[in-house]
Order: sequence, then structure tokens, then C-alpha cells
Amino acid sequence: MKKNYDVHALCVEAFSKISASVTHEIKNTLSIINENAGLLNDLAMMAGEDGGVPSGQVDSATATIAKQVSRSNKIMLNFNRFAHSGDTPVGQANLQEILQLMIALTSRQAASKSVSVSIHCPDEITITTCLLPLEALLFFVLDNLYNVADGGATLHIEAIVTGAETKIIFTEEERQSGRFDQYNSGEEEQVLAQMLRGTCKKSSDAITIAFATNKEAK
Repeated sequence: MKKNYDVHALCVEAFSKISASVTHEIKNTLSIINENAGLLNDLAMMAGEDGGVPSGQVDSATATIAKQVSRSNKIMLNFNRFAHSGDTPVGQANLQEILQLMIALTSRQAASKSVSVSIHCPDEITITTCLLPLEALLFFVLDNLYNVADGGATLHIEAIVTGAETKIIFTEEERQSGRFDQYNSGEEEQVLAQMLRGTCKKSSDAITIAFATNKEAK
């Protein structure tokens, strides 16, 4: 079955995949909370029997629950921010924060391949563009890069603004020649890049997204 390479359909596809990953992470945190709540219940029963419980176990269980609640809140905060990216056709945002958001939302995929990510992006870069298509494009690129990365690799992301153009360059930290030959650059990336009045190009050692820094609403 041929995919629908419409921009809106691609944004929905990215949203669906991120939703699946986020809900899986939330399910994991709830499982850990439930397990430790059960432990606390067991310790409470012990206290009822002889009046004493191992304080170390209580502290450990409550600390684990607090950690997982904090983790869940952070996951939902990131997902909520991503969900609101489509509130307006064109929006203004800090590029560093967008990159950090998409790395956070794809952290589960990166962890499954033991891939770490570093960013070099001046914190003062502010862009005006179609935010949801940009984030969908970043999702597809990151997801594909994780799929071809070697275990333990470090992915490096660099952002550069020159005049009216913004470039986001993905490389491996060691910059091995030919490293991205296996990267399967699909039509999805091209459709989304065109929406941003830009391009998404692959070379043997880098993936480069280039798009208009300031995009006016149509």
C-alpha cells in the first residue's frame, strides 16, 4: 500500500509514533510505581504484625515512587508541548529548545540502540516557521539515524544560521566517512522540508536540513 506523503498525514504519522513511545514510557513508570506501592503495603502489614519495619526499604520505595512521578511529569510536559506545536500554522520558537524537545521525545528509541546525542546550538537562535512540520521532520531524521547507528555511538547535532537560512547538521561525533550510507532517506523528509521552503540532504557522513529562518504564514 502506497503511503500518503501529504504534509498533514506525515505530521499525524509522527504524532502517532511519538504518542506510542510516550504512552509506553508512562506505562513503565506506572508499573514501577505499582510495584513499589505493593512493597509499601507489604511493609505496612509487617508493621501491623510486630510494630517494626525496615526503614531503609521504606525510604527506598518512597524515593523510587517520587522519582517515577517526576519522570512521568517530565514526559507529559514534553509531550504536551509537542502537542501544542500545531496550535498555529506558523510560530516562533527557540531552536535549541526544539532540538532538546525532539531528542527527549525520541530518547526511548535512542536508548534501545545505546545512542547518545549531543547538541551544539547557540541558545539565542529564534526561528519563525511551521513548527509541527519541522518537529515531524526532525523526528523522521532522528528515528532513521537511530536505526542505522552503531551501539554506543554519539550523534552530534549542530545548528547554524546564515542570513535567512537555518541549517541543522547531523553527524556522528567521530565523523566517520561513509557512516550514513545506510541511511534510508525517504520522501517523507523531502515533503516536510519543502513545506519549510528547504531541503533535507544526505552525504556519506552527514544529514543536513536547511530551511528558511523566517517563514511567513500563508
